[in-house]
Amino acid sequence: MQKTFFFITSFLLLFSCQENTNPLQDDTAATDTDIISQDDILNPDIDTYIVPDDIGAMVEIPAGEFMRGCNEAVDDECALDAELPYRPIYISAFKIDKYEVTTAQFAKCVEAGVCIVYEGEGDDQIIYYLSNKHAPECNLDKLGRENYPMNCVSWLGAKAYCEWAGKRLPTEAEWEKAARGTDGRKYPWGNEPYVCCDYVNEFDSGYISEEKTVIAEGCGLDDSIPVGNKSKGVSPYGVHDMLGNIAEWVQDRYDYKYYETSPAEDPQGPDICNPSPTEGYRDSRIVRGGSWKTPTINIRTSNRSLCYLPEDQLDFTLGIRCAKSE
Repeated sequence: MQKTFFFITSFLLLFSCQENTNPLQDDTAATDTDIISQDDILNPDIDTYIVPDDIGAMVEIPAGEFMRGCNEAVDDECALDAELPYRPIYISAFKIDKYEVTTAQFAKCVEAGVCIVYEGEGDDQIIYYLSNKHAPECNLDKLGRENYPMNCVSWLGAKAYCEWAGKRLPTEAEWEKAARGTDGRKYPWGNEPYVCCDYVNEFDSGYISEEKTVIAEGCGLDDSIPVGNKSKGVSPYGVHDMLGNIAEWVQDRYDYKYYETSPAEDPQGPDICNPSPTEGYRDSRIVRGGSWKTPTINIRTSNRSLCYLPEDQLDFTLGIRCAKSE
């Protein structure tokens, strides 16, 4: 498994939509009023997590228009053309998973013999997923992580799982509608308050612990958390964890100019990637929502700037949410 070993040694390489300047790299010193304990920012606390009784449920998203793209009236971070223009898009009715796919759910696909680790050899080898047996950052097969989101999965692995479950990956437009509703809001919960760890498991570099150490990646946990843990951050349709925790693969190839030319009804993504894949690499597919390692500035429902990876790429911040046509 030559590629697997290469992947493990380079596991900390993050995809480009998460690479941003750390806001802590300035000369602003924290004052006593900035010091917030970790217990204050985790909501609910990881130790009091109650497993949702409807893991595996899907939420119905009704047919109709929604406002897609960066809404400059409420979002001052509409800096790149990839999120523009801001305009109405019609989406047919569909269903989407209420929670990110958990390791327990994915394990059933593994047990069925459908979800496999890899196939092929050498340069032709394709890796679909990795477990804790392969890398310590992976949730699958890690004790006590049955209700954590499945991570360390490629687009090809995510697609295989959703199809085994009788579903499919959502289109990018479906994902965005499920995340923000129809009114063009910046976050699933509205336009304010600003992103914080009460709502999202993210790279929150604005908090300092009582020991005056940075509470950053994963709101200080340096990790993903169980699904459905941030009840304040649900979307207008009641979908959980659409921002942060684990970034989610969607169906579409990436084209940073696609919004300028896409159809206004049920867009399926471009036929060709833009920029074109580097020689030797597969098509780039889009990931949405950000993860526990994503900086606050990119935790927005419209963010898609540079958020793409080859479809056979894996990372411990990448996971799955499935959809289904009505």
